[in-house]
Amino acid sequence: MRLEASNRVSSPSDRPTRARRIRWTALLLFAGCAGAGLGVLGFRSGAFSGWWSTSPPPQRLATGPRRVTPHLSVSPLQTLLVAPDGRLWCWSRMGPGQPLPTNDQASAVFRPIGQETDWLTVAAGPTYGLALKTNRSLWAWGTPPVGPGSPAGLAEPIPVLPGTRWRSIATGLAHALAIQADGSLWSWGANNFGQLGDGTTTERSAPVRIGDGTNWTAVSAGLAHSAGMQGDGSVWAWGDDAFVGKPTHPTRVGTDTDWIGLAAGVYITVAWKADGTCHAWGVNAASLLARPAPPPRQPGWFTVAPIPPLRQVSVGSYHALAITPEGTLFAWGQNSFGELGDNTRRSRPQPVRIGRRTDWVALSTWGLLNVGLTDDGAVWAWGTRLDLPQRASRFAEFKRTLALALQRGPQPLPPRYPQFSLAPLCVAQFVPPDLQPPPP
Repeated sequence: MRLEASNRVSSPSDRPTRARRIRWTALLLFAGCAGAGLGVLGFRSGAFSGWWSTSPPPQRLATGPRRVTPHLSVSPLQTLLVAPDGRLWCWSRMGPGQPLPTNDQASAVFRPIGQETDWLTVAAGPTYGLALKTNRSLWAWGTPPVGPGSPAGLAEPIPVLPGTRWRSIATGLAHALAIQADGSLWSWGANNFGQLGDGTTTERSAPVRIGDGTNWTAVSAGLAHSAGMQGDGSVWAWGDDAFVGKPTHPTRVGTDTDWIGLAAGVYITVAWKADGTCHAWGVNAASLLARPAPPPRQPGWFTVAPIPPLRQVSVGSYHALAITPEGTLFAWGQNSFGELGDNTRRSRPQPVRIGRRTDWVALSTWGLLNVGLTDDGAVWAWGTRLDLPQRASRFAEFKRTLALALQRGPQPLPPRYPQFSLAPLCVAQFVPPDLQPPPP
């Protein structure tokens, strides 16, 4: 039986079908190789946005007369912006009050939050937001942590501790920090690693005061750790911080008293001095200097060579961005997904200038996602593009198409990943009144 089966001669009726299959298979192979080649070229050169070569045109956002300095904050699922006219905007795939995106294949859109024009600064959590108004009142919305007694899914901001005035706000993955006008520090939300700093690991649904000090000047929050600066120039850290351990109350970092700013990233914290020198510590902080990662969770303290004086620093997973007083953008650290924005995937151990623009006014980063604002009202994004639909790789799509063509039965959809861009791309433009089209 085996001999007869192995020497079976194809009938004339089988040959055209088999020939067509061979031709189709060859055509698919050629198309797949060509597409993969183009994809690799685009991927290497940074000419394409992630896996695909298309990106939606910038959204035009109407704005009124300039009232405040624009501000923004990035989180894993949304970006919050204060426009030049003081209005509050959200850039996300989530609808108002939704706890999570409803469709990861949809593109993110900009939508206003209310109609007020007196917002001053904002801090974004994954599914919630905090904002200060020009009268220094604190407001919150979204899912917890938002404030005392607030239900989940708030689409509109509500006041937090009405009658109080606030100086600074910060948000982590699931906890929030704020400094009142008198310099006292408050926190609420998740506390499984002591990131609230109240000496416990108890979750707090309402703001609680941290210590009795009144000299806090700045605060920042990471994934499950927090950092703050006091008026004497000292820096403090608490929560899941690899340098000071896991203290449940603020613990001083070093003995220097000439710090002027700090920023907590997902795993790493960066503090800087007046001469532009940056110091980084945290989980695998060596990655920020593009060095081989040390053993997991090994504490480290690393110094970055001085660059011009800094106005703002924002830290992602293992990279950092900085703006100088002149509006120049610098970046350094890991660069696997274009998070530095220098149109390469080459990691940088020292700060490098990004582009030639000198009108950067604000920036924020979380993980591999970066968003920046320029003085002309343009909103820029680079690195992981959570605003675009998630896509499968060309090779995975080709393998599925080939399996279907060869009639190998039902094939599951290949895994989809966020798109990314290697250089800043304009995703929105705030249009001043004199450039807005007349009403119909």
